[in-house]
Amino acid sequence: MSAGTLALTNKSDAVKGTGTTFTAMKAGDFIVMSIGGTPYTLTVKSITSDTQLTLISKFTGPTQSGLAWSEVPREAQSLITAALATQTVEALRGQNLDKDNWQQVFSVSDDITVTLKDGSQFTGPSWLKIVDLLKTVDLAQAQKIADQIRQSQNAVAADKATVAADRGVVESKTAEAAASAQAAAQHEQAASDSAGTASQKATDATAEAERAERAADDAEIRGAEQVGLATAQADRAKEEADRAAASNPANALLKAENLADVENKAQALQNLLDEKPLPLSAPAVNPNDAVTLQQAQNMGGATGPTQTGVMNFCIGAKRLHDSRNYIPQYEVAADGQLLNREDWPDLWAYAQMIGVITDSVWRGDVGQRAKYSDGDGAVTFRVPDFNGVQKDGVNGFAGDDSIKSLYGRGDGGAGGAGSIHMDGAPNATGTVSASPPLSSNTMNGAGVFRQSSVSNTSSILEGTAKPRFGIVSFSLNDSNPIYGRSPFEIRTRAFVGVWVIRASGAFVAANTSFGVMNSYAAGQPANSLLEGGRVQSEIRVEGAVSAKAALVAKQRVGGEAWAAIEITDASGSQQTVKTIDIPNLNGATFVTNLSQGYVSAWVWFDGRSSGANNALPIMGSHNISSVAYLGGGIYQINFGRPMADTNYGVAGMIAHGASDSAGAVIEEINVRSVNGVRVKTRVAGDGRDWSNSVATTVAIFGKGAI
Repeated sequence: MSAGTLALTNKSDAVKGTGTTFTAMKAGDFIVMSIGGTPYTLTVKSITSDTQLTLISKFTGPTQSGLAWSEVPREAQSLITAALATQTVEALRGQNLDKDNWQQVFSVSDDITVTLKDGSQFTGPSWLKIVDLLKTVDLAQAQKIADQIRQSQNAVAADKATVAADRGVVESKTAEAAASAQAAAQHEQAASDSAGTASQKATDATAEAERAERAADDAEIRGAEQVGLATAQADRAKEEADRAAASNPANALLKAENLADVENKAQALQNLLDEKPLPLSAPAVNPNDAVTLQQAQNMGGATGPTQTGVMNFCIGAKRLHDSRNYIPQYEVAADGQLLNREDWPDLWAYAQMIGVITDSVWRGDVGQRAKYSDGDGAVTFRVPDFNGVQKDGVNGFAGDDSIKSLYGRGDGGAGGAGSIHMDGAPNATGTVSASPPLSSNTMNGAGVFRQSSVSNTSSILEGTAKPRFGIVSFSLNDSNPIYGRSPFEIRTRAFVGVWVIRASGAFVAANTSFGVMNSYAAGQPANSLLEGGRVQSEIRVEGAVSAKAALVAKQRVGGEAWAAIEITDASGSQQTVKTIDIPNLNGATFVTNLSQGYVSAWVWFDGRSSGANNALPIMGSHNISSVAYLGGGIYQINFGRPMADTNYGVAGMIAHGASDSAGAVIEEINVRSVNGVRVKTRVAGDGRDWSNSVATTVAIFGKGAI
């Protein structure tokens, strides 16, 4: 045992020691301990101090502390592995011998030779041969012989009785009778002895058959036990071999490789993230930086744009829909109902951004029902009730009835968004004045009051009929015609619809055009790659992406624009991505980076020039930005988009005068790069070193830039 004790944590590669001297070890050594009877052999990745080291892989056993341990140097472990392999081979050899021996014991009906593990041999009858021999014993025939002997014995006994009865009659023959009796007695004894012998032989044969049968059964049981034991030993040997292979230093990651020797980098990254999103330490700054969730949300909406539809900018947006007969699948009615957070994650994210109230407050105050609530606090949330649907006791709802038929208005900059106001109207007032004697001229009404009629009565004192009182009517409609148009509520001019809320980013609509855009600031570096938004098509199997294709616009700053189709195959163990570039040409489409057998760039230009460094006229081209004459028949051809690498081919042809019998030659000068190539033209065999051709054609074969 090594000094000190260890503390190990499940799914952690850190090892803490107490009273240990880890620095005496080295990377690649092994730690051996036993937990609950299970041995563990762990490989050391790095050593921090006497009490702290790191394992190559995370510990898979239970969390334990105070563990006794042993240090095994890497060299010793290699010897252990070799010895274990030798023992494994020996065990397998013994198992094979046992299988061959038992095969002979049970299947060969003859004498067999059994080979033992130490090489010694034993020869004898197989169990099958013994069984076959026992089968040849005729027990029925032996029983028949015994029966015949018993019959003879009975006959002799009858003869003896006859002789005894005649003894007195034939006195003269007493001696002869006696002799005959004695002879008969002897014969009887002999017969009895023979019968006993036959019976014993039959009994012995039966017992031998039973012993042989029991021996066969015992042999079968022992053989099955031996086979099971040998199989278990082989399985244990295989497990030890697997553990030895797993702890082989050859399978360990090397620090100098900086994780380049990880076999499955994608799976390793998922293991490191533990199925959680990759955290970003800072917001994106440069055009190609990854943005944080906060940045995406701050772009204007709940969760920003996605590739599952047009965009998510409008999550939470409210609109008045035509009918409840059909509500798009990306919207929900604003009926104050509970929704599942997992079913509507985008809307739940939006609700949290603008703020939610507790469901008890939502149900207890009808003025708060234009807001979202937290539902049950764990699984659900509640949407606003703009349609006034929720009623006490209906569908399990408990609370005052919601206010029906709402319309919205701005907050006037004073806040208070999400609150609901009861209906109301300015107060209607008016006055009535009268002076006696009452008449149509002495009664006056203003505002909501109007004179309706004047009644005349007779005065008892005067005896004549005089106007004494009048009737005044009251009607708001007299003041403003809007009153009286609705018998139960005050409302504006309106039409009836259904309030709905945009709840997810999914978008399904036929014959619809939409755009996906990326915006860049001015002043991007020259030749840097700009990319637009992607229009993506996916194939999913059991929820996981199996294949997808995306169409994206690309442009090099200062160069041409083109389109690309990116095809991803994720159906295998390794994801592959291939790109089809679509050049910016009328009527021309060809691939540049799926294979190196396509023309990535070509040009046809007039090579005649009167001075060096002149830009030459181009009659036709693809992926060529310019051609410059450098003098002496040398031309610099510049690509519009860079090549992926310099492993491309160059082919060319030049034209010369019809009367010129010399051969025309075009050759590359070894100054190639991903941005361009340099060639020289000359006429061979007439003493001239170079020649400017009226028509020069150059083609580039290789992998275009991605």
